Amino acid sequence: MRLFVTGATGLVGGALVPRLLSDGHEVVAWVRSERQARNRLGREVELLSTRASDAELLAAMERADAVIHLAGENVLAKRWTAGRKRALVDSRVETTTRIADAMRAASRPPAVLLSASAIGYYPGLPEPAVENDAPGSSFLADLCVQWEAAARAAASEHTRVALIRIGIVFGYEGTALQKMATPVRAGIGGRLGTGEQPVSWIHIDDLVELLVFALHHPDAHGPINATAPNPVTNRELTMALGKHFGRATPFTVPAFALEVLLGEAAEVVLHGARVRPDRLERLGFTFRYPDLAGALDDLLGTAHDPRITAAERPPEDFDRARGKPVYQLSQELVVDAPIEEAFAFFSEAANLGLITPPWTGFEMTDRSTEDVREGTTLQYRLRLGPVPFRWKTLIARWQPTKRFVDLQERGPYRLWWHEHRFEAQGDRTRVLDRVYYTVPLGPVGRLVNRLFVAPALRRIFSYRSRILALRFGPGAVDAPRRAA
Repeated sequence: MRLFVTGATGLVGGALVPRLLSDGHEVVAWVRSERQARNRLGREVELLSTRASDAELLAAMERADAVIHLAGENVLAKRWTAGRKRALVDSRVETTTRIADAMRAASRPPAVLLSASAIGYYPGLPEPAVENDAPGSSFLADLCVQWEAAARAAASEHTRVALIRIGIVFGYEGTALQKMATPVRAGIGGRLGTGEQPVSWIHIDDLVELLVFALHHPDAHGPINATAPNPVTNRELTMALGKHFGRATPFTVPAFALEVLLGEAAEVVLHGARVRPDRLERLGFTFRYPDLAGALDDLLGTAHDPRITAAERPPEDFDRARGKPVYQLSQELVVDAPIEEAFAFFSEAANLGLITPPWTGFEMTDRSTEDVREGTTLQYRLRLGPVPFRWKTLIARWQPTKRFVDLQERGPYRLWWHEHRFEAQGDRTRVLDRVYYTVPLGPVGRLVNRLFVAPALRRIFSYRSRILALRFGPGAVDAPRRAA
């Protein structure tokens, strides 16, 4: 299928796009910045600017088989001033209206529109909310009503419209769950307000699979609650995080403090709705993570992390003139793709952004050759936490379908030597990453590595393994670990 996707570089879109590519779909992403989107999504995705004319948007709709509309400003990014509220409405309602108008005008309209909405639609009542319940009376509820009305306008005998009311998304690194987990891990966590407000959540992997399910299921239309079947309270979530990390959670963030910090937007975290995915259950969708404990173990555990140890003897062709490595990072994956396809994906410089966490701010700035080969240099910008830096990489070894090596020519490390090795396993491919590295500053650098560098590398490579699992289908798994 040819799929038109908005919000492709966001939290949900960033996970959904590689999943759609793994099924062989063509993806057209409607983006505000083509340069940033190319850095984020790689070369496999076609891009259309949001500044494109109505005629160009109409042409894209006439070629699309389905539309997945996820775009919208972050509700909690800023205080809700009058201007901010207008921006939240415009980013959802006006954008959705423009898409629906183009769909209706198309001579061959897309057969499906999956349009995001939110569980802010519901009032905060004690009993679980289901799809046919009436909306609340808050700003968020009114926003959702307008948003959904704009999407419904695209419905016709040719087009099925599903309104995906998304709960709090528990995602990968840099998302809301990790922000909630940070103070708990540090031993200073606690509930928000009374802690009795409902938290209707969903694991990012379940949300992605839910969207794929709704894309193909002919009965998936109208409102659909995208939440796990077992919502919790804020107190229960806090206690579950404490149990996961083995930390007490004795503190409370008073409601008035959140109201001072967030203003009217504090209602998002101080109130909530207990939502049940009634339609999904009746349609037969199966959640991989129906319970909170399983979701936390997957998202906050170490199953996807690489090993970082003292450096062992590097390969014979290691460039010893650059120094002796102190640390070794190893990660082994099996991807559900033949070796030629796997090597082509990993060795395409444009795909680096797809498998690099958004919080690093990755941006390719230059490359010495169009096709990567031995001697090619690549330059890009990154940041680790608040620290930005520039990186120049040299492709030092190039053996197609077998291995390639990149090493840091300029960057934050004293030494960085990264080997990618590929081995065919029938129709699948074993991919082994080995990084030998040294941080500067001697004994101080060892402390910096333990406290900051090694945790950051684990987060980056953990994210990488998750995106690869989405990109190459359910067959992409962490291989059994063994010494490199």
